[in-house]
Amino acid sequence: MLYSTASLLLTLGVAVLGYDVQLRAEVLPALTVTLLVGIAAFAALGLAIAAVSSTAALGQALSIGSAIVLAFISGLFFVGGELPAGLTRIASVFPLKPYADALTDQFDPYATGAGWDLPALGILLAWGLAGAVVASRAFRWEPRADRPGATRVRAARRPGDAATAATSATSTTAATSVGRPSAARLVFDQARAANRATWRDPGSVLLVLVPVGLYGLFLTVFGGSVQPMGGIPFAIFYAASMITWGTGTAVFMNMPEALARARDRGVLKRLRGTPLPARHYLAGGTVAGLGLTLLVAVLGLTLLVAVLVLSVGAVFFGLRIPAAGLALELVVIIVGTPSIAACGFLLAALVPNSLAVGAVGLMVLFVLAFFSDIFLVGAGPEWMGAVGSVFPLRNLQNALTAAWDPAGPVVAWGNLAVLAAWSAGAGALAVRFFRWDPRRS
Repeated sequence: MLYSTASLLLTLGVAVLGYDVQLRAEVLPALTVTLLVGIAAFAALGLAIAAVSSTAALGQALSIGSAIVLAFISGLFFVGGELPAGLTRIASVFPLKPYADALTDQFDPYATGAGWDLPALGILLAWGLAGAVVASRAFRWEPRADRPGATRVRAARRPGDAATAATSATSTTAATSVGRPSAARLVFDQARAANRATWRDPGSVLLVLVPVGLYGLFLTVFGGSVQPMGGIPFAIFYAASMITWGTGTAVFMNMPEALARARDRGVLKRLRGTPLPARHYLAGGTVAGLGLTLLVAVLGLTLLVAVLVLSVGAVFFGLRIPAAGLALELVVIIVGTPSIAACGFLLAALVPNSLAVGAVGLMVLFVLAFFSDIFLVGAGPEWMGAVGSVFPLRNLQNALTAAWDPAGPVVAWGNLAVLAAWSAGAGALAVRFFRWDPRRS
């Protein structure tokens, strides 16, 4: 609550001093109460999500995924579009839309009255109390025994079982001599391990579903109204946007945070004594993010997001991409994903711990998403687009859009060159500053 209060006071200061936002004196009591009740309600809901989540990754996916979806169905990011009436009614049941609507009325300089919105406060209080009850009942001091990767110790049923186990443990076997694993084998094994760990966590499913759901929402609201980027159909443009966003959440935010958690727990410190160089460890995680693990027998996050987004577009919105465009798309993803992954690994190397990696990664990803027209098309000034064009998100999106051009697939050499440069530069820095041990304060 203290962090949120500091954030909103800073935002109000920027709005009032920088953009001439005016607050009417008669609404200040209602505004204060609404903000405090909203902060308390969302804090309680956040604690409830943490209490019911079996792992940190699942808690992050639930909180971020639900926040993004609620933000869009509540109309926070849409400008010039109208949400379906049914979707608006659904959003009104959840706490974000009543909270935003109450604040909108209180900030309206042309409104009259004291600004009290009792129904909105009632909804917020109800959600806050529900979150507090769930959080208190589901709270636990220790991790769940059935969490991914946990092991269970079973007691011996008979007295002889313990002796048998001890005899087996102390028995000797013939020693065998093995050579040092090849670089390809090291990368392959790390990719397999990273892929297995990813799919053992239910949060990975949400990472896949959120971009697909947002794609359907965007097309429902804006599908027939706009032709952005020189006549490129909206279904194509937002397919590229959501694949880019899914790639960013998978390999820039979640994968580096998993690396940082492993470092905080001492897992990387133990790996340091093996024949595993840092570059092979990072390369294995990148390959897992690409979905090339097990010779592409199992699709990873990035390719799976692409497949699902394009499938939704083809089935529900008439999206048609020629075979040549799909082949070029695969090349773009193979070139683009390592560039974003390299930036994520560099973030994990520079930021002190996993908590900070998650927070900083989310902040950077959101800022770059708006600079890169991932969510809103042409909503910002030209300088924002110029800044976004320097970073990987915008270039991956543009390269995918060019690959699916209705006039024929186009190889966006400039965008691919920028992506390759980020892969080389950020990758080299990530290896240079990689840390096996947690940073000592």
